[in-house]
Amino acid sequence: MIGLIGWMTMAAMLLIPWVPVGAADAAEPTSRLSLLAEPQAWEPHVDSGNTTMERVASTDAPLAVQTQTDGGDESFPKIQRQWEKPQDWRRFAHLRLRLRVTATDPLVTGKSLNFVFSDDRTRLENLPGTPPKQQGLGLWVPAGEWLETSLDLSPLGRSAILGLQIYVYENPPAVPHTFRVEIARLELEGIDPRTTVFDGQAYGRRPLPARQGRPAARVATTDGLALLLGSAGEVRRVSFDGREVGRGARGPSGILVRDATSTEPPVMAGGHLTQSGGEARQSARL
Repeated sequence: MIGLIGWMTMAAMLLIPWVPVGAADAAEPTSRLSLLAEPQAWEPHVDSGNTTMERVASTDAPLAVQTQTDGGDESFPKIQRQWEKPQDWRRFAHLRLRLRVTATDPLVTGKSLNFVFSDDRTRLENLPGTPPKQQGLGLWVPAGEWLETSLDLSPLGRSAILGLQIYVYENPPAVPHTFRVEIARLELEGIDPRTTVFDGQAYGRRPLPARQGRPAARVATTDGLALLLGSAGEVRRVSFDGREVGRGARGPSGILVRDATSTEPPVMAGGHLTQSGGEARQSARL
């Protein structure tokens, strides 16, 4: 169990609203594109040093590489793919992954990966030749077990993708060693526009869980903005200069928490909320 204690004032208040984008029945993301349909299109490459990377066979994944490091400075080994025709990936919101790092050396506890996207319309205009900006999404993969996760593509310019490079950093440890990376899933995934989305994750066309309590606390600024909070931690009313400008909806509000290792939607922290002078204090056990 995890304890949560929060102090809310109008100077520092955590409000995470829900984002409903549709009705309340089941839906699944409908747009998918596997980037492993042509595994032979992926090429290993090492930028510098004597480190080597080569394709290897795997019964568990269509794409696997083995890296023999030289124990020196970082050589930036990577797996890369280029597209002759720019790819429009704006309809995709996530990159779904299933991958594994293995090594015999106990010093290898995992590897840092960086997924670098090159987009023809996202360029460094201040550099000679205006090269594409390296747009990277980092990930730590623990050694010895399959990791299933996703990367949020929303920060990226992706209307004209030219290439994707997957850097698999050799260090640490900075000693000669061999490790293998297997990629069983590398899939672009879109989101049904009618679904409910929160914090970059889709939860189908069902409303997020919410609770309503009784009025419990009020916080305000010196210039007239005020919030009325409920005993469940929800925002019941927003007012300005004594005039109501918004009322709490049926959806969740206030402090929300989500287990990043689960596919379950976020929930209101709840707990106990009390007034303490000009502050609202909320405590909860999660």
